[in-house]
Amino acid sequence: MTAARVDREPGFTLLGIRIIATPGSLIGVGILGWLFSTDAPGTAAERWLLAAGIALLLYLSVLAHEFGHALTARRMGYPVHSIALHILGGWTRFTPTRRSPVGEGVIAAAGPAVTALFAAGAGTAVWLLRQGPGAEPWAIFLATQMLEILILLTVYNLLPGLPLDGGVILRSIVWAASGRERLGQRVAAGAGITLAAGLLSLPLVLWWRTGQPGSFWFIAVVTFGALWLFTGARQAWREVPGGTTAARVLPAISVRTGTPLSVALAQRAADPRGGSPALLVIDSRGEVIGLADPMAMMAVPLLRRPWVPIDALLRRDLGLPQLSEAERAALIVRDETGAVTGLRQHR
Repeated sequence: MTAARVDREPGFTLLGIRIIATPGSLIGVGILGWLFSTDAPGTAAERWLLAAGIALLLYLSVLAHEFGHALTARRMGYPVHSIALHILGGWTRFTPTRRSPVGEGVIAAAGPAVTALFAAGAGTAVWLLRQGPGAEPWAIFLATQMLEILILLTVYNLLPGLPLDGGVILRSIVWAASGRERLGQRVAAGAGITLAAGLLSLPLVLWWRTGQPGSFWFIAVVTFGALWLFTGARQAWREVPGGTTAARVLPAISVRTGTPLSVALAQRAADPRGGSPALLVIDSRGEVIGLADPMAMMAVPLLRRPWVPIDALLRRDLGLPQLSEAERAALIVRDETGAVTGLRQHR
């Protein structure tokens, strides 16, 4: 994402990192806050206040989770570009200039670790409130609900399947043990698809064991989470990195700057050559300004892609920082009309 475009997004800068806060992110945490406050003590007005409090604390915990990723990546020397908060949570954009299984695993684990620390804080608050005399019921309820939410988020994020943090950790472990990133990606993506199927069957299992499949909202949340997990895992399976090719020129297509990721991926899918051609981003003059990072594209969940511009995933160095600008320009292949058709492999 270009600087000008980032500045036009609603948000702010914290610790040198641009925080992009969309209205959808507030809606998402607001819905969760309301769901967890329906059994709250007090009047209707007091319940709404508790919902607002839960939503605010949840919003801050999601931001802290993403800062866990961002600050760890920065500590490892990776450029961190932004944190985007969406209706489904958050997403940290950084460029892994020196990719390694250990580094990617550590960065992935940092987010759930921060959420677990928040859960420990909520648990401590619950214990102190219950020990102390005269604690307000609303305070105990608020701390208890936050404890349950944070434990749920920690466990969910650590499920060993892509695109969750636990899936990235699993991929890193398999990659480090085997020396094959492709194998790690396959294992983690397959685990994500399996987990999605298991999560989707959870209401049926409850129905079989107890005679009740759960509340409407339970079924809705479980189904939504399972579908989100399945779409991300399926995309990860399709976008296995490091594939081999006999040709020295990789197929590529061009997309204009500002194109939503969902549109860019649709254009790639429509390419008559098939496969997954590289996405080279061009400006209004048709000049290539960078390569859409395949790993960054894969990390964006399906339902977020219409709101993520391709610029946010741009690698201006074409993934080859060791080359000069002229050397990188020589790798771009065009046809007789000047349209981008390929990207030469750099040996």
